[in-house]
Amino acid sequence: MSFNYPHTCPDIDASIKDTKNTIYDNIAEVVSECCPLLEGKIKDDFVKRWVDCMYQDLEHNYEGVRSSNQDMRSEAERQIVLLSDEIENLEYDISERDKKISELEYEIEELKSQSV
Repeated sequence: MSFNYPHTCPDIDASIKDTKNTIYDNIAEVVSECCPLLEGKIKDDFVKRWVDCMYQDLEHNYEGVRSSNQDMRSEAERQIVLLSDEIENLEYDISERDKKISELEYEIEELKSQSV
C-alpha cells in the first residue's frame, strides 16, 4: 500500500509560471505609466530583466513549498507503512483468537459429552 495522491510539482510549476506572468504584467504596466516612450523590444527586455530579478528573490518561497510537499508525502508513506504493519499484527491477533475460540468451543463440547 502506498500514498495514492498525484504529485503536486506540476501544480507548483504552474503557480510559478502564473506568478512570473503576474509580475511581468504589473511591471509592464508600471513601465508604461512611468516611461511611455519605452516600447517594443527594449521595453520587453527591460521588463523581463526585472521579472527575473524579482523571481530570484521569491524563488525560495516556491522551493520551500516544494520541499514541504515532499516532506508531507514522505511522512504519509511512513504512516501508511506503520498502519499496514499494525493491520497485519491485528489480523494475526484475530486469527490467534479465532483459533483459541475454536479450541474452547471444542473443550466445551467435550465437557458436555462427558457430563451426559
